[in-house]
Amino acid sequence: MKVLRERKYLFALLALLVVFAACKGESPTAPPVTNPGGTGTSGGGTPPTGATIVLTVSNANPLVNSTSIMTATVTQNGNPVPNGTAVEFNTTLGTWQDTGLSTTIRTTTNGVATASLTSGTPGPAQITAIVNNVTQRATVTFQSAPVTPPPVNTVPTITSITPSTGPPSGGQTITINGTNFRTPVRVLFDFGNGNVQDALVASVTPTQVTVVTPKVNLGAGQTLDAIVTLINEAGTPAEVRVAAPTPFTFRLAQLTPIVSTVSPDSGPITGGTRITIFGSGFESPVQVSFAPGGSAGANGWSAMQVLTTTFSQILAVTPAARDVTPTGSGILTGPVDLRIHNINSNKEVIVPNVFRYTPAMQITGARPLTGSALGGTDVTIDGIGFDPPVDVFIGGVLAQQLRVSGTQILARTSALAVPCSNTSTAITVTNINNGETAAGPAFNVIGVNPIITSVLSSGPINPGSSITVNVQNPGIGPLGSAVIRFSIGSTVVTPTPNQITAGTGVQTFTLVVPTTGFTFPQVTCTTPGGNPAGKQLGPVTVDLVFTNATTGCTNTLPNGITVQPPGANPCQLLPTPTVSNPVGSCATVSAAVNGSNTTTVTLFNAADAAPLDVTGVTSSNPMFTVNPQTVTGIAGGGSAPFTVTFAPPTGTAVSPPTQNTTLTFTTNGTPSTVQACVTGTVTP
Repeated sequence: MKVLRERKYLFALLALLVVFAACKGESPTAPPVTNPGGTGTSGGGTPPTGATIVLTVSNANPLVNSTSIMTATVTQNGNPVPNGTAVEFNTTLGTWQDTGLSTTIRTTTNGVATASLTSGTPGPAQITAIVNNVTQRATVTFQSAPVTPPPVNTVPTITSITPSTGPPSGGQTITINGTNFRTPVRVLFDFGNGNVQDALVASVTPTQVTVVTPKVNLGAGQTLDAIVTLINEAGTPAEVRVAAPTPFTFRLAQLTPIVSTVSPDSGPITGGTRITIFGSGFESPVQVSFAPGGSAGANGWSAMQVLTTTFSQILAVTPAARDVTPTGSGILTGPVDLRIHNINSNKEVIVPNVFRYTPAMQITGARPLTGSALGGTDVTIDGIGFDPPVDVFIGGVLAQQLRVSGTQILARTSALAVPCSNTSTAITVTNINNGETAAGPAFNVIGVNPIITSVLSSGPINPGSSITVNVQNPGIGPLGSAVIRFSIGSTVVTPTPNQITAGTGVQTFTLVVPTTGFTFPQVTCTTPGGNPAGKQLGPVTVDLVFTNATTGCTNTLPNGITVQPPGANPCQLLPTPTVSNPVGSCATVSAAVNGSNTTTVTLFNAADAAPLDVTGVTSSNPMFTVNPQTVTGIAGGGSAPFTVTFAPPTGTAVSPPTQNTTLTFTTNGTPSTVQACVTGTVTP
């Protein structure tokens, strides 16, 4: 029976080669190329001439008994060749996985055809890809498996079982790979529930044990797993048991596919949806097809592209809905039947209404098209092809979905991260399951600025007192909170609360007026002595600035706060300095050569005046010095004496004998400087 199957396979391959030869001959009447096990869907027409082939390999240096995928990308005049174009792959070493031979023919989808190469022998494999009269080559070098260094310990390990599946009739030789195997060895197949069978051990080396599988009864199922346990040095005091990391699976040679579910279970009529078919009994090569729902393929099946196949999963791409209709034209929406056909076993399963085609998504209108940047605007979006779950973006941010149907969505806008800005972006809807996206009209977002609406206090505002500030629509950030700051004049103030979670309506904040940072002006007043030219500190008016540190939005209330001067603030004259010199005359002093003498100059402050400070005294003649240089706190009506020393230079004659100086007192008063003159006479 095995020889007969191999002969049938060779006949099938020869038939494919005949088809490919016909394609190479560029017969204008060549029939469409079909390859159920290929990478592409059926195509037809004259094979392309002068095509361009780009041949790539997934792994240029694979290990022996592993695979490397060859990908041929075929274009003509810069465009992918028609689907179904035949690509012949040849190799000088190893075999192709789909044929078991050194030659295979695959067909293109979107200009791409792939084939998987494996080899049990190390060495270079020269790969050739041929399309009509064009050839492209590549090299894949299979590497010997690395030599495992001697184990450090003697504990046996099982790394793999090759092959990992076999028929229920038993009698299959399998290899247990690992380390530290030592005779005598027993191998057990444990099926659970106390069902344990011995396998016939054929050979033992330190790294491999070959055994013959037992016969099992699958019952009603298609597969049966067994835990493989190896007993090292069985029956001796050193006996050790080790279990294989993965079970050995007994599997029927002719598998019947079973479908449990399909995900996703819907997609657009344009096709191209990648679906995963879950179940069991899948075997490559496999055909996956659609037919109109409930028809069981009465008018034929439409094949889809199969990407990968395992025993329990198939990954495939849905065809366009028009290809599933009985006439091959028109638009099909709604459910379709699924057929899975295992080519080798000729077993199949048909599952009705397992997938649903949805109209191509389109937004036909939306209303309203204007809303606040603070969010909360309900928008109705009309269209077709909405397939929940969906994502809806309005104003560039994800909106809250209130209601979703195939033709209408009701969504509520969310707040912008910067609610004080205006923006206009298209409304978009995305079907999450298939990734389809449609754009609608632009939605205009009107920015909302925060506004300081009022400033309240229980009395005059002084440094250190508390005030209450109300702000309309302060706004919050995308995380639902915001940090708030205020500025009073040039000083930044942290309010209470300093973090908010509500961005709309009127929010109330409490601020403490800073005690520094103000420059209070001098204002005119009448002193207690009745002098109307008195001065005292007056109030200062400053701006109040609101800042949302999270969103960056601000608002300024010009001249928003009037702050009274701190503490006692009596009305006083400004310090008014005068000196004691007689009017029109100077103080006098005499001193002999080689000697010195002193006189006194007195500085007075006016009555009712603020304290007078002297910050420095200078002399215009170096023979005269003054002490002290500074005096603070000369009260109104008070005075301070200053000693002037006249000291002519020694050893020389002074000419003229009469010397004069001008003393300049610098003060905090008005005027800021006053002067006194002193005359010194040099005596013999």
